[in-house]
Amino acid sequence: MRILHVDPAPTWRGGERQVFLLARQLSLRGHECSVAAAPDSPLAAECARAGLPVHALAMRGDLDLVAIARLMRLLRRDSFDILHLHTARAHGVGGLAARAARFHPVLVTRRVELPVRGAFSRWKYRALADHYIAISGVVARSLERAGIPPERIARIPSGIEIPPLVPRAPAAANARRTVGTLAAFTPQKDPSTWISTAIRVCREHPDVDFLWWGEGPFRRTLQEIALRENLGTQILLPGFQQDLTEFWRRIDVFFLPSRFEALGTSLLDALAREIPVVASDVGGIPEVVRSGLEGILVPTRNAEACAEALNALLDDPDRARALGAAGRARALEFEIAPLAARVEALYAQLAPEPRSTHGEALAR
Repeated sequence: MRILHVDPAPTWRGGERQVFLLARQLSLRGHECSVAAAPDSPLAAECARAGLPVHALAMRGDLDLVAIARLMRLLRRDSFDILHLHTARAHGVGGLAARAARFHPVLVTRRVELPVRGAFSRWKYRALADHYIAISGVVARSLERAGIPPERIARIPSGIEIPPLVPRAPAAANARRTVGTLAAFTPQKDPSTWISTAIRVCREHPDVDFLWWGEGPFRRTLQEIALRENLGTQILLPGFQQDLTEFWRRIDVFFLPSRFEALGTSLLDALAREIPVVASDVGGIPEVVRSGLEGILVPTRNAEACAEALNALLDDPDRARALGAAGRARALEFEIAPLAARVEALYAQLAPEPRSTHGEALAR
């Protein structure tokens, strides 16, 4: 099949990583995957490095007429079999372009569990796609509440590449330990609860550091709070780092106090490395981390509960190791290759006769 993936985000976050991993896996399975991405975006660069065809496509809103026209020309020119849209903006622009070009099928992956609000958004979800992928049960339910029939929703979670397991040497008795977070500094990740938790735990455990790798509008505020609390050497916020090797090498417990989360692939990355998790019991997180089996889930916006869970793991290394070992087995259930095969099967259901095959048959 020939598939066009569309994701115009200028940043590199979990959704863009998923587009890249899926397109690469489908290419390995013999399909021709192209990616329409924002010019000079990290997604465009990653796809180009992997040898995936990239179409530069900037979008300035759901009704960007220039982007709609460019996408229409692309659909008419290149005989794609599937148009796969990966963001809300891609859904608007791509859905309108496809309808104007009379192109089917259009598939949309939804990665957020928030309600569909506004007249245009409700119309967009009902009229501008033929089928949806929901990455978790909570996302599927939000689509159903928006009026999408269940038979037009496939539930296929996000996936990760499972890294080789690197055995950890036993820690020295006086070794420092690290609680790590890998995320953008956005309200969704609840930086207020994070810093309050870090202060509580650091006061009780002078040998524990908190490390948050990422960038965003709240990073400077958290830095100022850490310095004001005289914890600047324990609460470390180095910003965005391209190479995550050092991050994962240092982490003993992964911490994600999100206010809402459709799934949370960074949790899967931690589990795959046998790192136990403390996270909020919200959204799709319980579909990844089962509390008491691979980590501990706590009420959202509750720094006291977060600190209590982290202290419990820091004070009981045997329990932390047991949760980490179980996490590796859990992460294997979210390996990208078999999940890409499920997307491939959905493509075949939506487009049982690829256009290229049909054209070759006519030629013969």
